[in-house]
Amino acid sequence: MAIPIASFGGGDSAVGGLINAKLLPEYEIVHASTGLASALAELPALASGDLSITPSSGFGTNADSGEKKVPTAIIIGGTVPPAEAEQLKAAVSAVAPAIKFVQVTKEDIIAAGGAGPDVDLIVKLFKEKLAA
Repeated sequence: MAIPIASFGGGDSAVGGLINAKLLPEYEIVHASTGLASALAELPALASGDLSITPSSGFGTNADSGEKKVPTAIIIGGTVPPAEAEQLKAAVSAVAPAIKFVQVTKEDIIAAGGAGPDVDLIVKLFKEKLAA
């Protein structure tokens, strides 16, 4: 059974879809937020157990599944500015301190020998960080 996670990133939805597909079967993105306002409005409530929250982005298995899930972690896209990532972490941690946050940055990709948006490398790095 896949571990439920949420995502926050305003990048390319095609890349996000590929990342989502490649995270399976270990991880399932149940809720995806594409902007800071929606992430702040939705993710703290969902992380605290409010299953009435559906992703306004329409992305994630909670958007159309009869069985909604609370994420155990939130992955953050590499294009999300540090200040926005910190705002979200503070808001979620205030109500759900056990939620893990993981971000793969451009620097992480370069350090791993990649260049540009290499989906396979991004997924590998996310999985390593989620498992740590």
